[in-house]
Amino acid sequence: MSTSECSTHVYRIVLLVLILISFASALSAQDVCPTEIAFTNPKPNVSGIDRLNLNLFSTVSQPAGNCLPAEIRLNAAFYDAEQNLICSGIIETIAVQTVNVQSTNIEVRPLNLAEFVRLRTPMNPPPKRLFCMNLEGNIEVAQADVARAASVRLRATILPKSGGIATSEVIMALINQRN
Repeated sequence: MSTSECSTHVYRIVLLVLILISFASALSAQDVCPTEIAFTNPKPNVSGIDRLNLNLFSTVSQPAGNCLPAEIRLNAAFYDAEQNLICSGIIETIAVQTVNVQSTNIEVRPLNLAEFVRLRTPMNPPPKRLFCMNLEGNIEVAQADVARAASVRLRATILPKSGGIATSEVIMALINQRN
């Protein structure tokens, strides 16, 4: 094989590899499901003993792959007056999204970790517990530590079946009602 033939052969192989990589990238990009999620009624100031009714509006696209169902999770992080993290935790499967556009209503009890969040539906499911873990993530903090929180940040996350993610955050100042 001459040098010219060898160069042409190498060129064809490189071109084929680039085409295959481009094709594989296009296929994997189709598997990602574009999503959005947002709190529609954030509350900037709340009492820790209040029951907050919050609404999440979420959308999940329907590309070539199957995106539904999607799981909605909730993360809570508690901060002291100097914005130092006290604890944080995640509750999985707050709700399941089975349609492309959904409105999800939840009830949050900011300082009641045993009954932290409940999905508001006619079926009236039981509330879900928040395991609020320390900075190292290895010990659940005491209720007294959570009670000294000055604010809480809630993050709702939606995870479609075939990949993709979206997150929305609301920050709430906790008002002390012991006056």
